[in-house]
Amino acid sequence: MAYDPWPSPLAERWCEAGGEAHSGLGMLVRQALLQIRIFSAGDPDTPLPDEQGLLSAMRAAHDLLRDL
Repeated sequence: MAYDPWPSPLAERWCEAGGEAHSGLGMLVRQALLQIRIFSAGDPDTPLPDEQGLLSAMRAAHDLLRDL
């Protein structure tokens, strides 16, 4: 994972060579969602009441619509 600077020099070279690179922020958002579930319900498997709304807000806050 590389969050800053993004894209990293390695990611830039990889993409120039035809590869695909992701920053890892998408995974960070998913981890945050599980933590919020634990804080709210005490269980990472219990969905939140408006989970899709929360995910949308987190994605928008980090401009992740393409990364997730």
